[in-house]
Amino acid sequence: MTRVNRNLCHALCDPESSFWLPLRGLQPWTEELLIMASVPAWIELGQLFQRLVRPFRAWPWRLGLLVGRAADDDQKLSLAEELLSCCDHVDPFTADYRKHLRMPADVLSNTNMAFTKDLFDHVPMSNMISED
Repeated sequence: MTRVNRNLCHALCDPESSFWLPLRGLQPWTEELLIMASVPAWIELGQLFQRLVRPFRAWPWRLGLLVGRAADDDQKLSLAEELLSCCDHVDPFTADYRKHLRMPADVLSNTNMAFTKDLFDHVPMSNMISED
């Protein structure tokens, strides 16, 4: 998702980008048209980041890095240490998840890693707020 945001930022920064062609057509930009077109696009990009990128950088979403392929053993150890250093009030899920974990080895144990993988594979998790 961050690559998508980065690509959108590059397109939004260039008023001559083909990204804008459906809105601008073949006419040159006027200041009014550029503002009318770009402000909603920048707001939407911000919403994408706030809803689909930023929340997943926090606990409990960072636990997914423990069971994914993106993190190597050193990074997983660092994540385990970070998890254990979190305050209990971070969120109810993280507090409950770590209540039997005392050391990084507990976090990285086969039993806990299998449990964590099952959580992310089978439990529907959502950061989306229900809206009217």
